[in-house]
Amino acid sequence: MADSSIPYAENGTRPVGVFHAHDQDGDAIEWSLSGPDAGLFTIDGGVLAFRHPPNHEEPQSAAAGNLYRVTVEANGGTHDVDVTVIDVDEAGTVSLDRPQPQVSRQLEASLSDEDDGVSARGWQWARSEDRRTWTDIRGAASRRRSPEPADEGMYLRASVTYSDKFGAGKTASAVTSYRVEARTLANAAPSFAGADDDDSTSYVEVGRTVAENSAVGSPVGQAVPAIDADSDILFYELLDTPDQEDNRGEARFTIDSLSGRIRIGKVLGADAGEPEDEDSTLLSGLPQLPSDEDAGDPGNGEYVLRVKVSDPSTASATVNVIVRVTDVNEAPEFAEDAPTLLRVRENVDPPAITFGNGDSPVAADTFAATDQDAGDAPVAYSVTGDDREFFSFDGDILRFIAGHEPDFEEKDSYSITIMARSGEGTRRLSAALDVTVEVVDTENLGEVILSQREPQEGTEVHAVASDPDGGVRVRRWVWERSARITVGGDGTPSAECRDDPDTSLAVVGGWGPVEGAASFAYTPVGADVGRCLRATATYTDNIGDADQQATGVTEAPVQASRSANAAPQFVDPSGRTSRRAAENTEAGRSIGSPVTAFDDDGDLLIYTLGGEDAARFG
Repeated sequence: MADSSIPYAENGTRPVGVFHAHDQDGDAIEWSLSGPDAGLFTIDGGVLAFRHPPNHEEPQSAAAGNLYRVTVEANGGTHDVDVTVIDVDEAGTVSLDRPQPQVSRQLEASLSDEDDGVSARGWQWARSEDRRTWTDIRGAASRRRSPEPADEGMYLRASVTYSDKFGAGKTASAVTSYRVEARTLANAAPSFAGADDDDSTSYVEVGRTVAENSAVGSPVGQAVPAIDADSDILFYELLDTPDQEDNRGEARFTIDSLSGRIRIGKVLGADAGEPEDEDSTLLSGLPQLPSDEDAGDPGNGEYVLRVKVSDPSTASATVNVIVRVTDVNEAPEFAEDAPTLLRVRENVDPPAITFGNGDSPVAADTFAATDQDAGDAPVAYSVTGDDREFFSFDGDILRFIAGHEPDFEEKDSYSITIMARSGEGTRRLSAALDVTVEVVDTENLGEVILSQREPQEGTEVHAVASDPDGGVRVRRWVWERSARITVGGDGTPSAECRDDPDTSLAVVGGWGPVEGAASFAYTPVGADVGRCLRATATYTDNIGDADQQATGVTEAPVQASRSANAAPQFVDPSGRTSRRAAENTEAGRSIGSPVTAFDDDGDLLIYTLGGEDAARFG
């Protein structure tokens, strides 16, 4: 079992902890998570991990700090875990504002480090012909520099020495993607005019489409092309617009800086009610969409972006890009809190399947599956899985099939899969949810079995107490004898120890204790002849600590002793048989089929154990 308090270094990808569990019944371990931060973790085979590497500087915990709390669950057992994300010293990076430097055009370097307390101590620029051997440029000691004629044809490197909260003496650097080019005296600015989708408007507009739920990094159509009469290397960037980021500051889109290809920054939806179904937003500044030229109607999944392209001289152009997220057919989805563990109490007629501590039967809407494509159309539910033959949806209620009564002692759980289907024809899709129906063990009635159907004077009678709940521990025995019973008024003794409505035989006639009979065995005496015997066991079992009672009555009154008695015989004449039991089988559980014997006198037989390992069994 992993610790309850676990330190974890930020940006890590290793498991948080490995948990182990054991089930007394030998059932497969089913792992799950709960708690305020459960959605940020996964668990597979007992291995707990973050879904995404945690960032100490941007905590995502429910408490908005670096302490994450989650409860690991395994077959009903729980273990609370606190994970503390530890701050680590992260390397800084340097970025340059343009990939193509040009003589006399200012180039700017920027330092980025996620650690607090960042302070640049000094900058140094260097030049190189091959990006292997570098020569420091005298006097170039700030983060901004305008390349000189001596830099033409060279690569430039900006290096910084800085400190952060972890200490001083840290360094970072960046190298230009291309060699410094000569300044162009007559430079043509780049242009998006040739890409305009609609020449009738006074602004430049480009349309692109992408399917909803496309993976992060997927391209949004073709690149947004710009032209440049000088054949300069062009640099593309997305300008800040209201549609560029969501409300949490997460970028919806990114762009390849050298190709102009827009890519998905986060998964976007296109169905009514999904988080990304937002109204398109007008831009401020120029170029500008006119007020009557919104990108689309509310809820249409369209976004207005702005792409800027610039050349080494910093001459630039911008274009409005209308990205439309198109609808695709999606399978229905179960709610995140859809129950996967249900319960049913044994010995209840009819058996009701419930969830948690509730008493209401589980209905289809308990699983709350929805289909974004189907609107208000209903979702159909059905049952599949290993134990599907025992279940069905009766109307919208999940029930056991008629005639099946769950019995904990025979089967303590069922494995099923709830299927949710929606759509018609080729658009009909389904989702599956694996569910376990746990049988709750309840108190069963015990019984006492006597060793002889027709007890005889002088022959010992054995009483055995049993209970389906197992773990029977008898606390005391009480033996009783009945009054002499007759049929009608003729004084003829009854041949059976039971009520007989056809002959007006009344209840046995009252019971009296047999003095001194306080064990599981009793030998009838002459006073018992013609009377019935009753043995009562007071015991406890695996369900409750309270004393339970069970009673056994002989089938016929005690007979006078007889001279000859046939010994019982086992069914297998070899006197040897075998049984198998799985490891970790709970005490009180049956081991295979009964070991049976027969008796020519029709006596009820009592079985006992002997041998070296008898103490391990009952």
